[in-house]
Amino acid sequence: MDYTLQLTIDSSDLEILKAAQQNIIIAKPVGGGSPNVSWLTIDPFAQNTIEWSEIYGLYASNSSIQAGAKIYKVANVEVADDGNTYPFKATNTFGDPSPVPPVPNGTFAVNNVNDNPLYPYLTFGLTQSATIGPMSVLNAPISAAVVPTMQAVTMTPLTSVWVWLESNLMSGTVITSVTSKRAIATYGDGVTTIGLKYSRSKGYFVPATASGEFTKSKNYMLYDPLAADIKASNDDIQQLVSPR
Repeated sequence: MDYTLQLTIDSSDLEILKAAQQNIIIAKPVGGGSPNVSWLTIDPFAQNTIEWSEIYGLYASNSSIQAGAKIYKVANVEVADDGNTYPFKATNTFGDPSPVPPVPNGTFAVNNVNDNPLYPYLTFGLTQSATIGPMSVLNAPISAAVVPTMQAVTMTPLTSVWVWLESNLMSGTVITSVTSKRAIATYGDGVTTIGLKYSRSKGYFVPATASGEFTKSKNYMLYDPLAADIKASNDDIQQLVSPR
């Protein structure tokens, strides 16, 4: 399945965001909860089109999972098969996938059998490619999990993306806390294209039509770390789509 995210920013707002040196950040949750890796960092334009397919890869890294850490891949599988387990061997390489032990469809697993004492644990995660306008981003990390030697990890990617603005956050960077409001766009059930527009009065992206008009969408939610209800549906908070 191919998905498209269209992000619109008014020219007057774009000048303010550029002066603040803010970029568009896109992240994807894996296994529920908040994303822990920035997938894409985008220099914003008035019109931004991001496209991707639900094709995932795997990576191994000796990077630590701490806030602001950059993930450096030391091995990868460009296209991984879901429903399988990939061993990571003492040769510092991935082995062939195996259906044993059983893994559900839509889930990817890695078994860290690298017993090199230099690496008591390694970081593993999923990767995904995307296009940002004419530019391709290949096999960018979307998640990170520390896996000790002789243990395994399962990873189930979701079809939602989190979108927000931030400075000094590059692609492939570990995120450990969320302090700002973030838009969540959820794909699936026939929805393959979603449009969002930056609202200056709100400080985040809200649903919009292709022509850039604010609208309602059942595929939109807001993550607000300070709210009692962390995820609030757009249908329940009408002010999200009010004009600036």
